[in-house]
Amino acid sequence: NGAAYDYKAWAVYGVNKSAARAEYKKFNERIKLVSMPAFNELIHGRAIEKGKGGMNPMLTNNIFSSRKAEVYSLLGQRIDLG
Repeated sequence: NGAAYDYKAWAVYGVNKSAARAEYKKFNERIKLVSMPAFNELIHGRAIEKGKGGMNPMLTNNIFSSRKAEVYSLLGQRIDLG
């Protein structure tokens, strides 16, 4: 619908197994990357958009997949990115 929302949120990223296998002989297939929001009102975050890169430096090597991200509000409600 093109609407934009401005909320602080947690993001939990799953591992991209094929990318991880290319870099590591062994790895924990259930590992998750948790990106937490800045709690300081003076610090602004970056937009989380399904399938978009560049929001977290830990995602640049594609080992953690932004397509598999689960996003949660500060109240713990899951946010569907579509």
